[in-house]
Amino acid sequence: MLLPMGQLAELIKAKRYDLRLSQKAFGDRLGLQNGSSYISRIEKGLIVPSRVRLHEMEQAFSFFPGELEDAAFSDEQARNKAG
Repeated sequence: MLLPMGQLAELIKAKRYDLRLSQKAFGDRLGLQNGSSYISRIEKGLIVPSRVRLHEMEQAFSFFPGELEDAAFSDEQARNKAG
């Protein structure tokens, strides 16, 4: 099921663009073996990373603490409201 692109996807994509990183390079910085595929799936709304992974992203890419988790929660609330 394809999720609508929400705040989380937009934040990650914007940060990646700001840093001029490919999806693969972004994933590599997180130590992911299939980083390109994983980041692509997040940006398309196919998956939502675990809290642990969100925290790792926040630390690795200088997001504010809790910023990605808040975005993921907000996206979840919007999906629940939409039905």
